[in-house]
Amino acid sequence: MKPSSSSYERAKSIALVGLFVLTAIANVLVSSGTTVPLDNTEIANSHPTYLVPSGSAFSIWGVIYALVGIYTVLQALPGQLEDKHYTASRPWAGLSLLTNIFWLYLFSFELYWVSLMVIATYGFALFMALESFEVDYLDASMDWKRKIGSCAFSANAAWVTVATWLQVGGNLLDEGWQPSPDFCTGVLLIVTCWACFNVYRRCDGMYAFISAWALGWIINNQGDGSDFGTAKAICTQTCIDKMNICSMPNGKFYELCRDFAGTNFAGKNVQVVAKSPKVVKMAWVCIAIVLVALVAGLIRGIIARRAAKESVKEYDEMDGKAYGKASLNPGADVEAPTVLAAR
Repeated sequence: MKPSSSSYERAKSIALVGLFVLTAIANVLVSSGTTVPLDNTEIANSHPTYLVPSGSAFSIWGVIYALVGIYTVLQALPGQLEDKHYTASRPWAGLSLLTNIFWLYLFSFELYWVSLMVIATYGFALFMALESFEVDYLDASMDWKRKIGSCAFSANAAWVTVATWLQVGGNLLDEGWQPSPDFCTGVLLIVTCWACFNVYRRCDGMYAFISAWALGWIINNQGDGSDFGTAKAICTQTCIDKMNICSMPNGKFYELCRDFAGTNFAGKNVQVVAKSPKVVKMAWVCIAIVLVALVAGLIRGIIARRAAKESVKEYDEMDGKAYGKASLNPGADVEAPTVLAAR
């Protein structure tokens, strides 16, 4: 006997819950350095590109995982089991969780180019899941469960977009080429334009917030109190012992770390990669552009919402007039007006 569609969706929803639990466990293990030789912070510090945010920026993962957890619970509830938006999002949500796990481990084992392809797939899956909800956050006809479910992917997709470009810069540095401030300002503009597109069309405050958060911490990492690009931050014992960029003769910082470990620096924390005022200025400009896109999206959403209300009011009046005529002329053939779907 062929299983019913509800049974099939229930099985997928349960599998997604299990996959989310596995993703959370993998994240805890990798972040603590368990089961992997390196953690993300150690790799980020040893690959000082101008797109690297301060370490505190990565605390946003707590918010992202909380939102994904809420989505995971909602999609498993009876009310959303066969909802067309949740059913469409499940396969993409599953792919995003699976690629998240693979990326965590591949990146930690310094398989940078393979992990870049995986994180790009991760981002694609997130955007496909986001599109599955067909959401406009100011549209009153869409219920809160649909908006909350979509919000998880708005946050995750915004961060992974930045992380993907960050890894591009890190990979190039690992190959021996230091991405210049000019290159990184161009990347920031690409990320910002994509953010504006998503923020405006959905009035997506969460996407705007995550994008501005990432940009703000990039600015912070170029500040005076940051160890960005210093010998102390790059040439940790872990990097010297385990990472190709520091330990191999063809590594970008091999000579630097050999001298640093041999105390040729006489205790000085040398600035190896100069901080960039150009990147800071560009990041501020990008934050402003994202905020403008959000305001424009709010204006667009408010206008559309008011137009929908006026349309419903107009059709209500037409309903009243039509049925009023029918009551005065019982024998008349009066066609019932069409009611807007948005009503």
